[in-house]
Amino acid sequence: MKPFQAAAATHKGHRRSDNQDHYFIDPNLEYFAVADGIGGLPAGAKASAAAINSLRRQISVFPPPEMGELFQNCHHAVRDIARRHSPILGCGTTLTVLRQSKPYWEIGHIGDSLAFCLSKEPPSLRTLTSSHQVAVEGDPYRHRLHRYLGQPERMFCEYRRFLGCGDETLLLATDGIGELSKLEKLRPYLQRELPPQALANLLLRESLRLGGHDNVTILVCGK
Repeated sequence: MKPFQAAAATHKGHRRSDNQDHYFIDPNLEYFAVADGIGGLPAGAKASAAAINSLRRQISVFPPPEMGELFQNCHHAVRDIARRHSPILGCGTTLTVLRQSKPYWEIGHIGDSLAFCLSKEPPSLRTLTSSHQVAVEGDPYRHRLHRYLGQPERMFCEYRRFLGCGDETLLLATDGIGELSKLEKLRPYLQRELPPQALANLLLRESLRLGGHDNVTILVCGK
């Protein structure tokens, strides 16, 4: 039987001067996360780093906090960054956290990063998160987020828990994955049954080939 593994690949993209994405793979293979600093606000890289660092600190204690409390603490960490580095405009980041709690998976999410689950038996590929963009057609700010860590309003994260089947491949990605976020384009790559690092590298290359206008981070876990 193949061992459970996790791996990630990240790139600043073709048009960005820096990479404001951060990711986290728990050495115990229990927690996995991606965060994407909001480019329209200052200190995006600092915001995403603060969220990931807060996550890392919180899960180092036993028992770790529940997902809602974990997100609230990450939110406060980003708000602290805003007070220090951008007190007028603020700053923010997305955060998507996956937790393996056998036989279940838990996912917490805010922003427009993405999570997918590919199951082999029965074969299925589904999206695990929704986008928190404004998404009003004709609105020049339709890609703006209405929910993110660091927002001045009260923060609510999305949460779900689902039963694993033991053969699933899970994928976390920031929105720089672009065209590959469409299930019909993503499915052929996930069905190749590559090891996590090879699959993450392949998806990164393809997302850059198909656009690569933004930072992109891809994290894969599975067997």
